[in-house]
Amino acid sequence: MKVSKIKAVKQDTASPEEDILSVSKKMKLNKSIVVLEKKKPVGIITMRDIVARVLSKGKDPKKTLAKEIMTTPVFCVKENEEIENIMKTMIEKDYLTVPVIDKKGYYKGIITLRQMIGLIKKK
Repeated sequence: MKVSKIKAVKQDTASPEEDILSVSKKMKLNKSIVVLEKKKPVGIITMRDIVARVLSKGKDPKKTLAKEIMTTPVFCVKENEEIENIMKTMIEKDYLTVPVIDKKGYYKGIITLRQMIGLIKKK
């Protein structure tokens, strides 16, 4: 089954130059935010990243930039990839969300491990 069977959810994104306070406000209830440069994912920031790389180290979230703490390169998937293969990688690397890109590498949205599991259960 292909990734295109799952509706990728568009979420707020951040730029590499954005401060972490602004990024965290955009995250709201989302577990992660994708960092884009020219509409292409260049990194991802999770709530865990903010806690481990900013707050626990006493850094100022107003002065710390996304590019300083984002995980890069970001693991992205294309719409024509097989869900089963992606799930294996996500489980091995402990990823809950993954950005979806089109053929040109442009950001389409986020899919979650939960969405994939739900789709496979319906099979």
